[in-house]
Amino acid sequence: MLKLNVYVGCDHKHRKLLPAKLELLLTTLGRKTSKTFILLGKMEKRLTYYIELNILSDSQMRELNHKMRGIDKATDVLSVCLYKDIEMYRQEKESFVSEAYGEIDLSIEKCVKQAAEIGQSVEDEFLFLVLHGILHIFGYDHETPAEEKEMMEIAYEILGRKK
Repeated sequence: MLKLNVYVGCDHKHRKLLPAKLELLLTTLGRKTSKTFILLGKMEKRLTYYIELNILSDSQMRELNHKMRGIDKATDVLSVCLYKDIEMYRQEKESFVSEAYGEIDLSIEKCVKQAAEIGQSVEDEFLFLVLHGILHIFGYDHETPAEEKEMMEIAYEILGRKK
């Protein structure tokens, strides 16, 4: 099962931009993602995968993007897997060394802007960005057209969207 722990690191002005019923949205996304990932062999059914979700402002994301990737501009989402493989995570969870399997940093300002640009709700864009980060954590990428196609097909399946 995939569980998302949320930390809202942005100020009060930006908190107002968050989708309503955030916890319910993320619980539903975690359940749908888990079901698909188990079928794809990306997750073990009996292991709980904790993902830390940090919701940031554009200025916070710019600083983080510069630190992590050397790019001095805000981006919509960054993610990192904290383990090389599932076995390493399982062993550390059993010894209570770590909880988080990965970490996602999301700019709520970019999310709102992108939603308006493509004509979808902030809620839909938010879920897409969180899922995009989850897919990266579990080894998916979009460096080549084939990788991007696979990643988008899985995202659309989980989100129940048409291609």
